[in-house]
Amino acid sequence: MNIDELRKDFPITERYLYFNTGWSGPSPKPVVEAMVDTLRRESSMGPASKQFLSEMEVEITGLRNELGDLIGVNAEEISLNHSTGEGLNVIYNGMKWNRGDRVVTTNLEHGANILPLMQLRKRRGVEIVKVEANSDGLFDLNDFEETINEKTKLVTISHVNYMLGTILPVKEIAQVCHQYGVPILLDTAQSVGGIQFNLKEIGCDFAAAQGGKWLLGPGGTGFLYIAQEQLEKLSLASIGYRGAKAAGDDYLCRNDARRFEISEPNAALKIGLHRAVKYHTDIGTDVIQKRVRSLTGYLIDKAGEIPKLQVLGARDPNLKNGLVSLKVEGRDANELVRTLETKHRIVTRAVPKYKAIRVSLHIFNTEKEIDTLVNTLENS
Repeated sequence: MNIDELRKDFPITERYLYFNTGWSGPSPKPVVEAMVDTLRRESSMGPASKQFLSEMEVEITGLRNELGDLIGVNAEEISLNHSTGEGLNVIYNGMKWNRGDRVVTTNLEHGANILPLMQLRKRRGVEIVKVEANSDGLFDLNDFEETINEKTKLVTISHVNYMLGTILPVKEIAQVCHQYGVPILLDTAQSVGGIQFNLKEIGCDFAAAQGGKWLLGPGGTGFLYIAQEQLEKLSLASIGYRGAKAAGDDYLCRNDARRFEISEPNAALKIGLHRAVKYHTDIGTDVIQKRVRSLTGYLIDKAGEIPKLQVLGARDPNLKNGLVSLKVEGRDANELVRTLETKHRIVTRAVPKYKAIRVSLHIFNTEKEIDTLVNTLENS
């Protein structure tokens, strides 16, 4: 793989040092071109013409199939939506809750996961139990074993922690869950597109994902995995013509995860995501993972040479997915993030919990960019 050639697909590399894929990844040229072409065809053919609708359904079917191949599940187990948070809410609102039911999560979850849990606690009297990470952002499996019990209704955790980039031992946690007959829901926003995994091998029951981060697809795209054996256990909190059809005075739901799709799909976004998945698979998840881990290790080593920089979390790049949080001595994280972008064209984000900045590394980043970042932080 020629990195210089690949970077030509990312115009942002000509103007910025972009280290914020963990928030939102820049789409490569083929993805943008596919979206623009879709909008033009939609305009010239008519968005509701049979030909355009037929072409779109072929694309959406292809997208579902390729997403299934990417994460190791059946296409029928994938519901297309708009974000990780939307997928999480489908599961939370679809489960049957009783007062006193327990949900096990961690103390390092994103607001998209924590906020709907807070709502469940307020509306349904659900108990939220958080497993605490150590100073490296790592979790002790024994803590999950001690926390999960017969009162536990669901375990919901991130596959990769968004603050420190730590990869959780989700397969082992899933095994503990299933010993108690408890389903497990994964937030895979920071793992899909960055690391190799197979959800069937992990043994998870549900997984919510984002298309606009590590897959480098457009914003406003996402998908939800629902294991076939879990489908009938979920109620429909919302319903629409994409997932059901009227049958006299009643309705019939689709017999797969599409029953949770309620709105008309945006053709350009769906086709953009399809092209992003193809772009990703053409390179290869293994190639991307290897490159990202190499860059992660390089940044950790370089930052470790600078006394005023503190690398937070695990220092082994094999335990992370391209996210490195750095504490800079004497600097406010939010102010530093603003300064990096406005004065140096370096895009990062703040991690308020740790008073640190977070650096996201994807395949289009380079060692030279990392050198520039570290030197800038050293002299900041």
